[in-house]
Amino acid sequence: MNHDELQQQYALASYGNTKDNPLSKRQQQAAEDLKEIAAQGKAQHYLLPPEFLKQVTAVLELGASKHGGSYNWRKGNGIREDVYISATFRHLLAIMEGQWLDPESGKSHWSHIAATAAIMVDAIKHDKLKRQSHE
Repeated sequence: MNHDELQQQYALASYGNTKDNPLSKRQQQAAEDLKEIAAQGKAQHYLLPPEFLKQVTAVLELGASKHGGSYNWRKGNGIREDVYISATFRHLLAIMEGQWLDPESGKSHWSHIAATAAIMVDAIKHDKLKRQSHE
């Protein structure tokens, strides 16, 4: 069912839904079924844990203040992949050595790794990632 057909079905299911003329149980179920069909295939953002979002956002905010604003990696000619790979390894090594928090930021090394991954994904999407040859 395409988007226009879904809208038409939803409108039919919702017809007559007023204070004086509420939807029947059958119409309510049809409207709910149509909402579920429309939601299929769309990103389920609720799957991201709120604590993950909070911590990664905090690290991104620190980076924005330190490196020239939000989404600073999109500016100019892009970012070098090797710089971000090295940063990820530094944070991983710190974790492996028993250090939980980054001494400069006070934030979790895992949050830094996740923020770095988010930047890399965004840089790839916006064609701002410069790959280095390792030959």
